[in-house]
Amino acid sequence: MMLFLYSESYFTVKKFDEFNRVLQLNRNRLNQMVDAGWIDMFRKGKARYAARYQLSRKAAAIVATIYRQLNGGMTQESNSPLFAKKKQSYMDKRHVEQLAIRNETIRLRQRQLRVE
Repeated sequence: MMLFLYSESYFTVKKFDEFNRVLQLNRNRLNQMVDAGWIDMFRKGKARYAARYQLSRKAAAIVATIYRQLNGGMTQESNSPLFAKKKQSYMDKRHVEQLAIRNETIRLRQRQLRVE
C-alpha cells in the first residue's frame, strides 16, 4: 500500500479506497495508518474540497530506503541503529551479517565497473 501511496503526492479517501479494494484490505486501514503515524492529513475537508492525505516523513523514508536497496544501493551502516546496538538479539546479528555481506558485494561490483 505504501509503495503505491509513495507515487501519489497527495491523495483523497476515495483514491485510498480504490487501491484498498485491489489489495482487499480491511475497511479501517486508512484510520489505522493515520493512528500509527504512517499517513498525515495534509488538508482537512471543507464543503467544496475533499480532505487530502500524504505519507508521513517516516513512511516516505522507509519507502525511499526500499527503492534505494532494490536499485542496488547499500544500507548505510553508520546511520542504521541496527548496527549500533550493543545488545543484539540473534536475529539482529544475522540481519547485520547479511547486510554487511550485501554491502560488500555491492562495493566489489562498483569497483569492477570503475575498472572496466
